Amino acid sequence: MKKLDLWVRDPVEVVADLLGNPEFKNEMVYAPTEETLQDTLEELHLQGSEMERVFEEMASANWWSRVQVCSVEAKEMSSLPVAMQTEIAKKIEGATIAPIILASDKTQLSTFSGDKQAWPVYLTVGNINKAVRRRPSRHAVVLLGYLPISKLHCFKKENRSLQGYWLFHFAMQELLKPLIEAGREGVMMTCTDGFVRRVFPLLAAYIADHPEQCLVCCCKENRCPTCTVGWQEQGRPLTSCYRDPGESLNAIRDQDDSRAAQEGLRDVPEPFWAGLPYANIFNCIVPDLLHQLHKGVFKDHLVKWVTSGHEDEIDARFARVPPYQNLQMEKIFIGVLPGLHDDPRVMAASRAILDFIYLAHYPSHTILTLEQMQEALADFHKHKQVFIDLGLRNPANFNIPKVHWMVHYIASIVDFGSCDGLSTETSECLHIDFAKLGYRASNRKAYLKQMVTWLTRREKIQWFQMYLRWSAVHGLQTRATAGDLGPLDECEQYEDETELLEHEDSPEDNFFGDYTISRCPGLGIQSGREMITALGLSFEPTLAAFLGHAPGSSFQQFDFSVFTQFRRRLPSLRGIKYDDTSDCVHAAPATGTCPALYSTVLYVDNEDTDALAGYCVAQVRAIFALLPLLQQERLAATERQSHLAFIELFTPFPANPDKHSKLYHISRSYSNRA
Repeated sequence: MKKLDLWVRDPVEVVADLLGNPEFKNEMVYAPTEETLQDTLEELHLQGSEMERVFEEMASANWWSRVQVCSVEAKEMSSLPVAMQTEIAKKIEGATIAPIILASDKTQLSTFSGDKQAWPVYLTVGNINKAVRRRPSRHAVVLLGYLPISKLHCFKKENRSLQGYWLFHFAMQELLKPLIEAGREGVMMTCTDGFVRRVFPLLAAYIADHPEQCLVCCCKENRCPTCTVGWQEQGRPLTSCYRDPGESLNAIRDQDDSRAAQEGLRDVPEPFWAGLPYANIFNCIVPDLLHQLHKGVFKDHLVKWVTSGHEDEIDARFARVPPYQNLQMEKIFIGVLPGLHDDPRVMAASRAILDFIYLAHYPSHTILTLEQMQEALADFHKHKQVFIDLGLRNPANFNIPKVHWMVHYIASIVDFGSCDGLSTETSECLHIDFAKLGYRASNRKAYLKQMVTWLTRREKIQWFQMYLRWSAVHGLQTRATAGDLGPLDECEQYEDETELLEHEDSPEDNFFGDYTISRCPGLGIQSGREMITALGLSFEPTLAAFLGHAPGSSFQQFDFSVFTQFRRRLPSLRGIKYDDTSDCVHAAPATGTCPALYSTVLYVDNEDTDALAGYCVAQVRAIFALLPLLQQERLAATERQSHLAFIELFTPFPANPDKHSKLYHISRSYSNRA
């Protein structure tokens, strides 16, 4: 007999704390809404009257509006006693739902020695804006408990897997037991807007990777945790029936029922979700962008199929890609594939998968984008046979659960909103704060107890900091001042470390509106003659035309400050908070062992033209500043406009992209072969 520890918090108290946190006052909703494109355009201060529905937050999706109704239908209430009808009406009036989002993921604590693990469970609510939930510094996702971990050596080897299922569900049942009564009767909670509401905390979504999804749904890992599709039919684009909680539970408990074996269900007679009100655990499984698409469909499958037999060539092509900020493998994968395979279906299937992945990343969706996702998935299934025909896929089928689950993305988006608010990327990031740092602060003995103590102290400090900020906003006198605690948004510590270091190393930077450039030119002061030598004979006539000088004007007697880079912060195209992009444009010649680095950019050539027709591609060859004497010759030019870039053009975008890759073919633009 071995005793295991289960560390728990009351989930109802956690929900009450989140709903009453004043820091979420402007980030909280209490009722379902229906957002349209017209609302979005108004937020972005654009003109338009599109009434197409938008799926973004959980409140704007279907699940909340479907569940936020009376659990007793009107025809049922009419048959009840008047006193009971009055009591039910009081509960319903002013009530709301707290859509509970759970996440769990076993993580490794020790690195080089030992086998120390932790199994944290996180909780948040869909009332909070997803942009806030995704930011660990806002503390909108709370640690609910630690599940017990054991190798179960006290059982026979063939029984350990099933006993692990039983242990997990027993622990989760104890962890979530308070939600049963609270979900049925509701709990009076003080919300962040000052009102007291009857809140029904109901399980809405469960975030987990595929093995844990199967663990939660009591099914085998070679089956879909959401629907009843057969394991030999997962490679086909079928729309199978969703699993029904009641029927699945009956099939598990009935030893004579053959449906459990047919549907791949495990023998777990008391799953934790059986008693949770209004919980359909199979519908609660949400898309996992990290493990399903990035690591699963793309890295483990598509890359392996496409590069089979061409690994060295692919590596060489990636090595030839000029480095730039935010360089990622997926973004340029299609660009390194041309000529690798003779069959164009390889390119078409690869493009379809990447289209689906990027569409799934959209922070908001309309019916049009969902149709595009469906078309991309259909294109993949149309061309996927090429991987078998060329011997790239073995075995000769596509019965892969992660590939199959792509058919459920659209339905999940319609029910719960966009995927970026429900991905395991959040829980993976939270492991640092709620598991790894606490373990490193312990002495590695009875580490869970020490981790809980360490986290409790940190949480109390965070609560006190929140109180000081709140009191400072309301002008209350406290012994300490909130000014020393930093701003409310402490997200900078979670930004990319490289950007932070670069910012700290250049305190003399000037901010000219939409771009940042160093005070001191990285390449020093260069004469006009040196600029012509470095950039070619076209520099002088180009600058003359820009300044409106007569043809043949000479600038060899002038000096120019030449810079190596400038930075800019690009706002979100969707107008989403916290979604700005940092970009850096380089123009640095080769020095010593460092190769030359000249960034390729898109610039607006015609603002009146839609799509790519109004853009041109160019390579930045020099970033320089004009002398005040030359700057004065420009009409209405300001100081921030004294920095210029000398660029070399590429040919315009053709009317139509390539049929299979959907990429546009361009080349360098030459004038008189120069």
